[in-house]
Amino acid sequence: MVQAHNVFPSLTSAGLARDAFPVFLDHPTTIYFDSAATTQKPSVVIQAVNDYHRRSVNIGRGTYPWANEVYEQVQMIREHVAQFLHAHSPTEIVFTAGATDSLNMICLSWGLTNVKDGDEFLLCADDHKSSTLPWLHLRQTLRHYGVALKIIFYGTDETGKIDTYDLLSKVTRRTRLVGLTHMHNVYGNLNDIAMIRAQLPDSILLALDASQSVGHLNVDVQQLGVDFLSFSGHKMFGSTGIGVLWVDQKWHAHLRPVLVGGGNDSRPFQAETEENAPEVMPDLLEAGTQNIAGILSLGAALTFLQSVGLEAIHTYLSALTTYLVSQLQMFDHLMFVPPQRFQRSEHGYGV
Repeated sequence: MVQAHNVFPSLTSAGLARDAFPVFLDHPTTIYFDSAATTQKPSVVIQAVNDYHRRSVNIGRGTYPWANEVYEQVQMIREHVAQFLHAHSPTEIVFTAGATDSLNMICLSWGLTNVKDGDEFLLCADDHKSSTLPWLHLRQTLRHYGVALKIIFYGTDETGKIDTYDLLSKVTRRTRLVGLTHMHNVYGNLNDIAMIRAQLPDSILLALDASQSVGHLNVDVQQLGVDFLSFSGHKMFGSTGIGVLWVDQKWHAHLRPVLVGGGNDSRPFQAETEENAPEVMPDLLEAGTQNIAGILSLGAALTFLQSVGLEAIHTYLSALTTYLVSQLQMFDHLMFVPPQRFQRSEHGYGV
């Protein structure tokens, strides 16, 4: 048996020491394998949430110092997220309840008013249900209004990656949008999104689920060439109930509100006006009281990740996966799914 410390860097050298996480101080012998579903929280994130709840305020409604301070913190975190994703502007960042909420928001905000009769969407049947069901629900909803949306499924290859040949073979002049996953939630494969973008017509929109990649590696929305990107905070050391939807600013004029109400418009209410919803992002998609504690947790998580370094995280996780796979391959009775995924174990993000 190969000794692990000879194969990959230690947690401490990667900046991810167990003592940064209170749960492992309470359970020192526990090894947690479910980070793809949700991560444990470092002390700095827990502290950020606790500090807010010790002095809770709302934002966008009061002008007293406590409210102003938290408002500024939220706006700074929005800017931080924009920089983290290499976005053009903080106005492209919408705080949501999570990746599922973000993906549904794309369907409702953009899809309901922009899809035309006969449009075609390409989706992957092997993707997480949150990447497929919202679009199927949109198709069903549009059908009630006499709009026929055609959804076509493309497959994955023997390694679990997007079958690019199959995807491209299904593109037609009616193709309007392609749904993609950056890193697969089961297989751990990283798909080459920029390469796929380069082979598709510019008129086709790309909606990317980056739930498993954000926090593991550098995600640059401009290099990827996508139009919408979604992720959750709780998979990258933040709290549950907070996520992000990034929308390229060139599509902002095509969006409509999903929810309306207090908080997303400072204009006086006009009863005789048909449209009282805000017209600018991100207010357009942020109605009501936001998950302020969640946003603050996301900011603390981003700072924590960057203090460790995304390159260090990438190196550590790839090496850890390589080590695990190489040791598991010694057992003849074990089967990997998909089988070809781990024939070579020099790269990957989990099993």
